[in-house]
Amino acid sequence: MRQAMRSPFMMLRGRGATVLSAVLIAGIIGVVLLPGYRLARSLAASNTALQLVSEQQSTPELLVREIELLRDRLATRSYVGRNLEELRRLVTSYDQALAAVRASDAGALAEVQRAVELWARQRATLEPLVSFSAQPYVDTDRGGTALTPDGQKLAADARKAWQFVRANTPALIGQFERAGEYLRRQAAGGADELRALLLSGVLATLVLFAITLYLQLLKGRHERAARESQEQTRDILRSVKEGFFLLDADMRIGAVWSDALATIFQRREFAGLAFEELLAGLVSEKTLQTAVKYIGLLRGERAQEKLIKGINPLAQVEVRLPDLGAGVETRYLEFDFHRVSGQDSIRYVLVTVVDVTASVLLARELRQSQESGSGQTDLLMGMLHVDPLQLDNFLATARANLKVVNAVLREPSREDDEFRSKIAKIFRELHAVKGEAALLRLGTVEARAHAFEDVLQELRARPQLTGNDFLPLLLKLDELLAHLQALQEMSMRLLELRAAMTSAAASAGAARGEMAAPMLTPGALAEFADGLARRCGKRVQIVTEGLEHVPPALQRPLGEAVLQMLRNAVVHGIEKSSVREAAQKTAVGTVRIAFGRSSEGCSLSFEDDGAGIVADTLKSAAVRKGLLSPEEAGQLEPRQAFRLIFQPGFSTQEEATPDAGRGVGMDLVAKLVRELSGRISVATRPGRFTRFEIRLPAAVESVAGVA
Repeated sequence: MRQAMRSPFMMLRGRGATVLSAVLIAGIIGVVLLPGYRLARSLAASNTALQLVSEQQSTPELLVREIELLRDRLATRSYVGRNLEELRRLVTSYDQALAAVRASDAGALAEVQRAVELWARQRATLEPLVSFSAQPYVDTDRGGTALTPDGQKLAADARKAWQFVRANTPALIGQFERAGEYLRRQAAGGADELRALLLSGVLATLVLFAITLYLQLLKGRHERAARESQEQTRDILRSVKEGFFLLDADMRIGAVWSDALATIFQRREFAGLAFEELLAGLVSEKTLQTAVKYIGLLRGERAQEKLIKGINPLAQVEVRLPDLGAGVETRYLEFDFHRVSGQDSIRYVLVTVVDVTASVLLARELRQSQESGSGQTDLLMGMLHVDPLQLDNFLATARANLKVVNAVLREPSREDDEFRSKIAKIFRELHAVKGEAALLRLGTVEARAHAFEDVLQELRARPQLTGNDFLPLLLKLDELLAHLQALQEMSMRLLELRAAMTSAAASAGAARGEMAAPMLTPGALAEFADGLARRCGKRVQIVTEGLEHVPPALQRPLGEAVLQMLRNAVVHGIEKSSVREAAQKTAVGTVRIAFGRSSEGCSLSFEDDGAGIVADTLKSAAVRKGLLSPEEAGQLEPRQAFRLIFQPGFSTQEEATPDAGRGVGMDLVAKLVRELSGRISVATRPGRFTRFEIRLPAAVESVAGVA
């Protein structure tokens, strides 16, 4: 508390010292530095003028000697070109020097002005010499070298100039000497004044240094206190488990945040980051825009903070964040927002982020545990109506299908076509499991297989595939295998229970491994078709012929083919009752399934009296799904178009449902027929019927039995 009381006083003293320091600096600048700067410039100018004046004392004497030498050479008829050139140089140089002197601070001196006047008179006497350009000599046979008239005039001008310059040079030099003496005295006085100013500046600087030292000591104490506060703040931000940061008026994160924020969002830098950039890609665009509007509402002065807490769109939100394995993981974050008010307005919004994934998953696990008990009960009740041997047969076949799926998943692939071929193979195996599970009314298996197909469908829709995209399928596969194992264990318990309750004969028959109930029974097919029809809002009846003659070796492959065709017929072929009655048909659709044998082999006919297949509809669906270009579709004959229904991934239905839309069922039928070395044909009449004819060779029974 005492420290809090002293702080304002310390702040006032610090401010007073700062003001005094500013005044001293201003005084030094106004009293010392500016006058000193001006005086230094004046001294520099005086020194320059003094130097120029001093330099002018030697040139007049050089001119006297050069004119005298010119006079003598003319008398002896010697070469005078070099003398005239030197004379011109000296005159030009002296003209330039005097111009510089007049432009300097010495130009205003009376001595310099008189010197300039003396030089002007000398310059006039020198002009005939400087401007001489004629020939001074002429050679004669009798007299040798003689002066020309121009030379005679040059000699006379040289004598006249020499007399004048020699008489006036002392006066010219004297004027410059007196000017130099004046400038030296002026420079000496300025130097003394500058020394006095510098001394006062040194004293003021010492005072300023003392004040600065005091301020630094004071600042050091405040900085240590600030560092301690910052360290404490950092310790708090480092230790808290919640993510904290401030949002300014522009919705950008401030310079301070807790370390937990980096852990939560798996990034290091947040300063200046926009709130929308932080959440972009983590939440939906709609949720993000709602959150931005909510924060804007929170910053409003009129909004009651407590009242709008209940509409926080980020109270608990699911996000997908990068994990340490360079993938992504689903997390659950809880955001909380609080106002941070200044003196006049709301300055910031304090955002708290908590990772509540553990609590959400725990709550989910508790719900799953509660549902698991009821799920186990439902599973048990669903299995009671299934023949144990038929269930064992299904489980063995399903595990074999899933082993194929596992082998396909582990096949090395690199190209996109190879990945898509994988998807088609897995789809066929899963669809077979799903179809038989639906026939046996094992809803838990059917639902898990459908969820597996959802993931496959999402992969098939991606424009580009990589090996990492198939990793989620391994988890789905493990889940489905684990569920089949649970079914197997429960089936064994039911067998033990039934063995204890049934007769010895029934137990003996089961122990001998009697054949499970065949798949191609009218009752099982009718029950399967009724369930499909109810889900589609339709009515259907099954008419069978000769199915009791299907050999045991063909029961499973033909059974799977019939299930897929039956699913296709009810979902796509048979119309709803209102549509059928409007087309003058019976309200209940009919599916006819017939099996026959001959010396050449056997055949299975499957016919429904539904809407039939329209070739143009198939072409449009193929173009829409990218299987054909519009040009290729236009060139297809109707019979060629009918073959599209057997292509992997082809379906006329836009959205997949648990019963159709994957584009796998008829692909699976074609695969089964190929494996039996058979052929399948299609006949249809739009609005009336569709018929599939499967023909198998005579040797197929032995092949199927071995398989």
